[in-house]
Amino acid sequence: MSDESGFDDKTEQATPRRLEKAREEGQIARSRELTTFLMLLAGTLVIWFSGSWIAQKLAEAIRLGMSFSRERALDPKVAGEYFLMIGTTGLMALAPVLACLAAVAILAPAALGGWLFTPKNLMPKFSRLNPGAGIKRMFSANALTELVKAFAKAGLVGLVATLYVRSNLEHLSGISQLPLEEAIAQGLAMVGKACLCIVASLIVVVMIDVPYQLISFGNKMKMTKQEVKDEFKEQEGDPRLKGKRRAIQAQMSRSRMMSAVPKANIVITNPTHFSVALLYEDNGVGAPTVVAKGVDEVAMKIRELAREHDVPIMESPELARALYWNVEIDDEIPATLYSAVAELLAYIYKLKLFMRGEVEFPVMPTNLPVPAGMDQKPNRKRPNRR
Repeated sequence: MSDESGFDDKTEQATPRRLEKAREEGQIARSRELTTFLMLLAGTLVIWFSGSWIAQKLAEAIRLGMSFSRERALDPKVAGEYFLMIGTTGLMALAPVLACLAAVAILAPAALGGWLFTPKNLMPKFSRLNPGAGIKRMFSANALTELVKAFAKAGLVGLVATLYVRSNLEHLSGISQLPLEEAIAQGLAMVGKACLCIVASLIVVVMIDVPYQLISFGNKMKMTKQEVKDEFKEQEGDPRLKGKRRAIQAQMSRSRMMSAVPKANIVITNPTHFSVALLYEDNGVGAPTVVAKGVDEVAMKIRELAREHDVPIMESPELARALYWNVEIDDEIPATLYSAVAELLAYIYKLKLFMRGEVEFPVMPTNLPVPAGMDQKPNRKRPNRR
């Protein structure tokens, strides 16, 4: 009863961390029926398209075996070489099928769950030697489901094979009258058709099994409300996850900042290492606001966006550094920098008037009034905490 109540308590969908842990332990949704289906389909296609070549090699191997004389058998060296030749020829006949089956067996798991190698599962687990746990697994709901599925699949395949053989009895009896190579070719063709019929019947099994495995795995991974809370608390204290969250937040903040550059009135640069974008809404309220700032690569990206959207770029090393070090993004500039920024904004405004032919070419401002020391990185000391 406790197990059932515990299962009933698992009402929450598995978290990404829960699924990640399960994958590390080798627990993923798998469908053996899908793998079997793909292997049988691949083998059937190889027989179908390479049947004549396989028949030729098998006939060659049989001829070599039938022509083995008594004199050769008495010579160990000759007999060994001859047996090796027969085996090599037979193996060559089966090589395409075996190679294809091996390749599909390796690749098929990627169709559901992906490839997974967990060295942890190679370590011995003494709990598996517990007879009580083994008996419990044998009579579990999952074991019963697998048993019913195995009987259903065996019955379906047996029925299809029986119907196919009955419908081709005359053809089967006539094969024995054909020459060796042709008989093998006809036999392989019949095997290929039989496999194709079986593959077609297994489509139904796969269509049922794959959704069942996904739903079953999802239910198995479900969590209780308490497990979700405990995992959240654990993740809050995980330095790796904290760093990952900070990186995501920084990326989102940078993307938001870059999206504000096209709306800026001016970008002030160092000219290479620093870039600061300012937005000033000429409504008589408030001061210019820093909407984006950065150094090195970020500064270069800001300048590129400014050029793409025709935002004026002005070089003023001291002012650029002062704005970068003293004003945060989305904050208004301090009063000590009003005059310097106002001169640049006025120059940009007059430049636009000049482009319309309304005024003479303006003089670019120099020696902007930036207070001493503001263009230097401030020494921020952390307060002592007691």
